[in-house]
Amino acid sequence: MLATRRGSIITLTMKKSEKGTQIQERDIGYIDPEKKRVVYPLLDKEYSLKPEEEIRLLMLKKLVLEYGYPINQIGIEVSIKSGQVTLPKKADIVIFNNSVNHDPASQAYIIVEVKKKERTDGIDQLQTYCNNTTAEFGVWFNGKEVVYQHRKREPHQFNDIPDIPLRSYNNLSALE
Repeated sequence: MLATRRGSIITLTMKKSEKGTQIQERDIGYIDPEKKRVVYPLLDKEYSLKPEEEIRLLMLKKLVLEYGYPINQIGIEVSIKSGQVTLPKKADIVIFNNSVNHDPASQAYIIVEVKKKERTDGIDQLQTYCNNTTAEFGVWFNGKEVVYQHRKREPHQFNDIPDIPLRSYNNLSALE
């Protein structure tokens, strides 16, 4: 998948075997009002329609369409381990370094924690996920407010930053 920027619009083109195919918003995810579900066709997942799920859908579209991250390098509801113990809650969105290995302990690049509107908690949860993975960046989003963080090399140290990087072939592996 290649990301091409023209002004503020990024056009995504699938890898060579699917050349010319454009990813549409609905391909990433959509709300099925009849079933009261959020459907993620390219991830082959669907979840109950809840306020937090709507926020995840917004952020996932933003990560793919605005930042240029390939959908095959993104996982949702990803289990994170702290040592030998799996944490009780799952990471909402994880962007991995490649499309093949989705192990958060060794391949996480960005972790996103979403909350429903009006919620302000979850930064500590996001930092716990980052500290137990290789994630260099964290994003907290409630549909209105967003916090971007960069994890320092020292444990449990984070800096607020203005934004996360756009996807480039310098910071992530190219598609197979």
